[in-house]
Amino acid sequence: KSRIHYRPSAGWLGDAHPMYKDGVWYLYYLDLPFNTPNRIALSGVRQGLAISTDLVHWEELNPTIDNTKRAWWAIANVKKDNQIYSMFNDVVTNTGYGLAKSDDFVNFVDYGAVYPYSYVLGDEARDPTLFYDEKEDLYYFIYGVKNNSKVYDNTQGKLYYSTTRDFQSFSEPKVLYNPDNASVTECPELFKIGKKYYLVMTWGTDRVGTARYRVSDSITGPWSAPLIDTIQTTEFMAPNSRSNGKEHITFGWIPTYKNNEDGNTWQWGGDLAFPLKLIPRKDHSLRAELAIDVNKIRADQTYDFARDKYDYVKGSGWYMSNKGFAYEEHASYGEVWLGGNHNYFEMNMDVTFGKDNRGFGVSFRTGNHGFNGYEIF
Repeated sequence: KSRIHYRPSAGWLGDAHPMYKDGVWYLYYLDLPFNTPNRIALSGVRQGLAISTDLVHWEELNPTIDNTKRAWWAIANVKKDNQIYSMFNDVVTNTGYGLAKSDDFVNFVDYGAVYPYSYVLGDEARDPTLFYDEKEDLYYFIYGVKNNSKVYDNTQGKLYYSTTRDFQSFSEPKVLYNPDNASVTECPELFKIGKKYYLVMTWGTDRVGTARYRVSDSITGPWSAPLIDTIQTTEFMAPNSRSNGKEHITFGWIPTYKNNEDGNTWQWGGDLAFPLKLIPRKDHSLRAELAIDVNKIRADQTYDFARDKYDYVKGSGWYMSNKGFAYEEHASYGEVWLGGNHNYFEMNMDVTFGKDNRGFGVSFRTGNHGFNGYEIF
């Protein structure tokens, strides 16, 4: 069966961390083997890597590290001196954050733990990220922690940072951001578009993946929250981004669901979501657009709304006209059901609003088992 979303050949795709070099996207991701019990993150997880020039067609590679005893993930990545520097949680010695380097972005050399956990001000040191300040020629090492060990205390998570020029000596850690209502902030990243800095992290929902962001004029804040502070939904998990020099593109993953039922419990790991361009609005909030060429994934049309018979129209005040699906004054929600089995789904709509319209949204679902479906907008 063909797929339009990339998935590793022998596992589920988790948190993705992109790099870009010479027209090629390098996507480092957590690769969870298919036979992993209970689908628990980091239980047997491997380092995965795929490359692409168009963000649609991906070639799976086999990244290596020279220390075969090393449990290693390319999480906090940055280019320095034509190499990729990668920092990660050292779970082998459990002594600190480790460092690995690569000349070709595929084969890495282990440099051991360079940022001891004794530097960390708190418990449960989590996902790191790196940001390079070109003006100061300075690297910011950022990571999330909790400030006490109570598992269910959801108000102690903070982001800290230290700076370095050589990845050997680091400044004293300082608080970068305190959300005040987070357990542990995960999958953080810091990037700059135009004159604004954006701090993205995951916290505060029943699902790991909902990304929230803050905006600042300075690398270290203070940070302000936009009116809508999320990047996509919980179906675009744990996004991380990179610039190709022209556009800033973010990568997230789509979870699978228990027993392949949309309304069931979500599982850790799944498929790569279509990458999205992050574009600042005038108020410096971010909007997202597809970063791929849709024509490269478009299949033959199997259903034509105007030509083929729909099953039925449901909803008070809704009816089918020669122009499409329409509603009368004071109508509530409505549904159109389409028959048949379809492997792919693409919807194109022209929407006309009446003067009395107070709101509009679209969702879709499969089956009729009480599941509310996926909101499109």
